[in-house]
Amino acid sequence: MSASDSALSARGGLDGFGQTVLYSVVFVIVAGMVVAPVLFLAVNSFQLAPPGQPAKWGLDAWRVALGNSDIWLAMWNSIRLYFATSIFSWPIAIMLAWIVGRTDIPGKRQIEFLLWLSFFLPSLTVVMGWITMIDPTTGVINQLLRKLPFVGGTEGPFNIYTFWGLVWVHLGQNAIAVKTILLIPAFRNLDAAMEEASRLSGAGVFRTLRCVVIPLMGPPIIITALLGFVRLWQSFETELVLGVPQGFYVYGTKLYDLINAEIPEYGQATVLAVVVIGMTLPFMVLQQRFSVSRNYETITGRARANPTALGRARMPVFAAVMFIAVLVSIVPVIAVVTATFMKVFGYFQIENPWTLAHWTRVLQDPVFLHTVRNTLVIGVGAAVLGVVVSLLVAYILVRTKFVLRAPLDIVTWLPHALPGTLMGLGMLWLVLTFLKPFYGSILLLIVVTVMAGLTVGVQIIKSNLIQLGTELEEASRLHGASWLYTMWRVVIPPLAPVLILIATLKFVSASRDVSTIILLASGDSMTLSLLQLDYMVAPYWESATVVAVVMTLISTGVALAARAFDVRLGPR
Repeated sequence: MSASDSALSARGGLDGFGQTVLYSVVFVIVAGMVVAPVLFLAVNSFQLAPPGQPAKWGLDAWRVALGNSDIWLAMWNSIRLYFATSIFSWPIAIMLAWIVGRTDIPGKRQIEFLLWLSFFLPSLTVVMGWITMIDPTTGVINQLLRKLPFVGGTEGPFNIYTFWGLVWVHLGQNAIAVKTILLIPAFRNLDAAMEEASRLSGAGVFRTLRCVVIPLMGPPIIITALLGFVRLWQSFETELVLGVPQGFYVYGTKLYDLINAEIPEYGQATVLAVVVIGMTLPFMVLQQRFSVSRNYETITGRARANPTALGRARMPVFAAVMFIAVLVSIVPVIAVVTATFMKVFGYFQIENPWTLAHWTRVLQDPVFLHTVRNTLVIGVGAAVLGVVVSLLVAYILVRTKFVLRAPLDIVTWLPHALPGTLMGLGMLWLVLTFLKPFYGSILLLIVVTVMAGLTVGVQIIKSNLIQLGTELEEASRLHGASWLYTMWRVVIPPLAPVLILIATLKFVSASRDVSTIILLASGDSMTLSLLQLDYMVAPYWESATVVAVVMTLISTGVALAARAFDVRLGPR
C-alpha cells in the first residue's frame, strides 16, 4: 500500500454512523432536487399569482386550462406525432437490431457506431440538416427535383414544414437510432437454440424472426415503447422550429408559449404540467416493473448466440443497413457543414455562392465565445457531478440496507417521467420562491441537467454493480480499509469504463439541452444550444449552421475521446 493510499485509508474513513449520515444527505439532496419541483407544480397549479409574487389561491387556472381547446389540441398533437413516428420507426428499428445483433453481416462495429453518432448529434443540428435538403423553396433535393419536366413550379414536392415533415425529421433524429441501440444488446444475447429449432422445423429466416425471435423480445420491446411514450412529452426544439411556423403546437411548445406570452400564463402552464405528470406516471411504473421482471428470461448459463447466416443476401442487407445508418448520422452533418459556407442559406444557384464570412462573424462574436465557455463548463460540471451522484445513489440501492433505500429508488425513476420543460418549470417555481439569487446561474443549469438525467446514470451503474461481486469489498474491509478507501481502490476501478460512459452521456446531454434549461437560463448563462435556437428563430440561418457545426464537433470529439478510453459505444 502506497503512502498516499495509507493516508487516504487513515483520514478518509467513515464509520457506520458516518455512512448513514452520508446516505441521508444524498437522499435529502436527490429527493429535494427531484421531488420539490414536482410538488411545486402540483401546489402552484392552484396559485393565481406569478412566481415570486404574494400568494393568491384559487381554481381559476384549472377552470381556464381545462376549457382551453388549444391546450388539448397540443396534447393530442404530441400523441399523434408519437404514433405516426412509431408506425415507421418500430419495424425499421427491430429489423436493424436483429440484423446487427443476430446475423453475420460485416461492419457491425461501424454500423453501431454510426447509430451512436446519430444519438450524440444535437437535435437542432439534425433539424437544420434536413431543412437544408427539403425546405420547400431552398432545399437542395427540392431544387434538383424542380428541374425535372414533370415537377416544375416554385416549390418542390417535399415540405419539411408539415406534419409529415416533422415525422421524417424525428425518424432521422433519434426515433430509429435510439430504439435500435436499446434493442441490439437484447437481440445479441438471445439464446440461438430456439432459432435453430425453428429452422430445423423448416421455417425460413424471416418466419423465424416473426414467429420466434420477436415474441421472445416482447419485454425489451415493451420497455422501450413505454419509455418512448413517457419521453414523447420531452420533444420541444424540433416542433418549435418546424411546427410553430405552421401553427402546429405540441405539449412542449404550448407550455413554452404560455410562459412566454405577453402576459405569462403561469397558472395554465402549471395545470398542463400536472396533467402530463398524471398521464406519464402510470407508464413510468409499468416500465419500471417490466425492467425488473424475472418472468421473461431468455439467457441462461447454456445460452448460445450463434449468428444467423444470410447467405447471398448478406451484402445487399449490409448495404441497406449502412445506407440507413449513414442517412441518420452523416447526411445531416454534411448538409449543415455545406450550409456554413453559403452566402445565402439554401441558395446554390446565385453567382459565387460560397463564403467564409459566416465563420468569421460568428467566431469573432464575444457572445459566441461566451456561450462556448458556458457550454464547456456546464458539460464538464454535469459530467463530474452526474457521475458522483449516480454512483452514490446506485451504491446505496445495491450495496446497503439504508432504511430509505426504497423511496430513493422511486425518486430516481421520477426524472424519467418528467419532460425537460416540465422539470424546468417546476425548478423555476422553486428557485423564484426560495433561491432567487441562483436564477440564471451556471450552477443551477448544472444541477437541473444532472437531475434530469439521473435515471439513466443510476440504472446503468446499478446493473454493473449487481454483476460485480462483493468479495473484494468484504476483503478490503476485513483488512482494516475504510469505506472511502474501499470505494476508491476496489469499487471504482472495475466500474471505470461505465463511469466514463456516463460522464460522456452527461456531457453531451447537458451541452445540447434546450428544453430543460430554456426557462432557467439568462444571458450570462446562455449555452451554444440556446444561441443556435435564437439564431434559428430570428432567423439568422447561416450563423445557426456555424454554431451547429461547432456543437457537433464538441459532441463528436467527446464521444471519440470516450471511445479512446475503451468505453463500449459499440461492439469491438
